[in-house]
Amino acid sequence: MLMRRRTERAIGAVAAVLGGTFVIAALAFATDGFESRVMDVEPSIVLGGIAGVALLLAAGGLFAHRRWGWSADMGAHVIGIIAAVLTLIGLSAGSDTVLTSSEIVSGALLVLLLVSLFAVWRARPRRPMRRASHRVAAKLY
Repeated sequence: MLMRRRTERAIGAVAAVLGGTFVIAALAFATDGFESRVMDVEPSIVLGGIAGVALLLAAGGLFAHRRWGWSADMGAHVIGIIAAVLTLIGLSAGSDTVLTSSEIVSGALLVLLLVSLFAVWRARPRRPMRRASHRVAAKLY
């Protein structure tokens, strides 16, 4: 990928932390670590686990400096956002007006994913052919 190495490492670190957080949250939801009384969130728990694994794989791709790392990270962010929104919808459909800890965790994960998605989008490689030609020209001198 034609992205600066330190930017790619930073994005990879954020993806690894978010992926680990998603896996831990999915395990906590699945084992009733959070008081989720609603059974409508089971598909979103599975989707959250998939998003966590996808974020961890994308982080590995970014750390290994692979071309597919950035696009895998974008896709994993989209899956994570869908999982967080589905969890919030399922939890708020079966709860009263008081916020539970599971709704707070899901909302916080949604906000973190949106901020991270914006940062990843801003760091995307722009004009890759032009940057490649500059690197070739710099080696010639």
